[in-house]
Amino acid sequence: MFFLNNIKASNSNRTLLRFPVVPHQTIQGFIIVLIALCVLGQCWRAPFLSYDDYHHLNTDPNTPLMSLAKIFKAEHNVGTFFPVTTASYELDRILFAGWMPQALGDWAPGLRFMNLLYHACAALLLWRFLLALRLPAEAAFFVAAAFSVSPAACETVCWISERKNALSALFSFAALLSWVRLEERSFRLASTLALYTLALLSKASALGMLPVFAFIELFGGVRGLNGTGSMFWKPGKEWLRITATMLPLAAVSLLFILITMITIESSLMEPPGGSLFTAALTDLDIVAHYLRNLTIPLWLSFVYCVEPVCGMTDPRVPLYVLIFSGLLSGSIYLASNRRLAIFCWLWFLAALGTSLNFIPLQYLMQDRYVYLSTPALFVLVYEVIRGLSNRVGGKFVSLLKYAAFAYVIFLSLISLRRSGDWVDNYHLFRDATEKQPRAAYAHFHLGMTYATLWKANMYNSQLDPKKREHLRVLALVEFNKGLECPDVLRYQCYYLMAMDIAEDCRQHNNMECAEKYWRLAAFPPRGAWNFQSERALALRCLASMCIAQNRLQEAYEMAAKAVEVSTIESDYFVKGRAALKLADEKSRRGETAAALNLREEASNTLVRILPASDLYNDAQKLLGNTAPAAPVH
Repeated sequence: MFFLNNIKASNSNRTLLRFPVVPHQTIQGFIIVLIALCVLGQCWRAPFLSYDDYHHLNTDPNTPLMSLAKIFKAEHNVGTFFPVTTASYELDRILFAGWMPQALGDWAPGLRFMNLLYHACAALLLWRFLLALRLPAEAAFFVAAAFSVSPAACETVCWISERKNALSALFSFAALLSWVRLEERSFRLASTLALYTLALLSKASALGMLPVFAFIELFGGVRGLNGTGSMFWKPGKEWLRITATMLPLAAVSLLFILITMITIESSLMEPPGGSLFTAALTDLDIVAHYLRNLTIPLWLSFVYCVEPVCGMTDPRVPLYVLIFSGLLSGSIYLASNRRLAIFCWLWFLAALGTSLNFIPLQYLMQDRYVYLSTPALFVLVYEVIRGLSNRVGGKFVSLLKYAAFAYVIFLSLISLRRSGDWVDNYHLFRDATEKQPRAAYAHFHLGMTYATLWKANMYNSQLDPKKREHLRVLALVEFNKGLECPDVLRYQCYYLMAMDIAEDCRQHNNMECAEKYWRLAAFPPRGAWNFQSERALALRCLASMCIAQNRLQEAYEMAAKAVEVSTIESDYFVKGRAALKLADEKSRRGETAAALNLREEASNTLVRILPASDLYNDAQKLLGNTAPAAPVH
């Protein structure tokens, strides 16, 4: 507290880092919007991606509009609750679905254009917010321009399914602007609350902005952040005012936390490393990569392999502690405005907080997770460079005048290149496998892309059979690579890859290979995603194979496990069949009591298959070999 309250902002008479020419604000706004085009440069005409776009919206342009009640229903908000985003897709249907498919062949370009528009508007609101914080005009312009053209934003803009991220940022930055600009106005809270709620209705990650509102108050608002007013980090009567002001925002946040936990409950996993402590250690590695990817975005990927940090003995722990200690202390010491530097670090971590794996999901790290934190890092970079220029002066200051322009141009070129990866699934996941060769999800989806092409051309006589076979082999190679990746157990694709390889082995009559991969799916290692339907299918396949190979005891055990995992009628049928086969064998050996027990168990299992089932007639035939049993209705 003493340290914070004694931090002073820089003297306004010091030399400032200035652009060679600072254009008029109208021109600045135009530039911020115009350079955002680089983020979408090479993929705006691309069709919908088969990855998630078909789950987030109905891509058929002839589909009738949803009712408002339907928009708010959970089944239209895949994996989370985002009715505002769903409503925006319906607006796109009105704007583009009627004419764009005929003009451009698809209406996906219209949706991508709207993603770009929302992103550009978010950049403009961010710019106005930074000006309201009384940052120098060139600082606000630089940060907004860097945010607008950041290659990390390609995932938000180029991927139609990530519309929710852009909308969340748009309303979040609008809420921050309202919070600062209306500081002395009576309707400040109502305006901010409405905008913040819209941000949450767009995407729940806006929850990370709640602490940012509180930090602004604790730093004493605009005047406190600029060193001309008091801060309120010591407990006192100001805390009562701040608490009262924050209560409505906190209440809305709590409601959305409850909604989000309900919608993502089935997706929750074990924290990386097995505990919240190891999750925090793993986050050191993740945050370090975010900082690198935002400042020097040469290694961006759609998916990342994150190997959990499982304890303090991991050599990465002291390394990252040393790095972050140096970054925090060095940046705050060198910053022109130290209060603002501390605020930026708090903003960066708070906005990222919802994605820091304390509520663990499948994806430990994604470019979209850092979208709301990006501006804080760029403000911090500017303040450090400004502080250096104040200390060094001379030719170094002249050189830095052009550094901001060069950096924005650098980001623009990287974004233009990065946008080309989003033209289709193949380019996206080929890029991911090249940059993250240990990421299972990248290999899985590249393999699925090859498999889709192979199956689509399976009966195409015009395609060279060798090319079809080559596509099949490429798919299997990627699946095998995926199964060898260290993060494969976090994903459902672990089962899907194993099952696809096993099925291919079965079709080519390589039952030894098929059994190997069925067993991988049927008996996953500890920590694997609990994908019951695929486990049960693998167990049924093993049971059927064992029956064909007369390994009847194994067949019965596999079928019994399948019923334990998933109680569907196919499991009942296989278990009943295996039990009868094993009973026949027991009878031949003279084990009459064991055979009778197995027949009774087969009867009790098979009668669970109801008349409406496709397996009902086959089950009745098998029941003819058992003692009679009353049907279950």
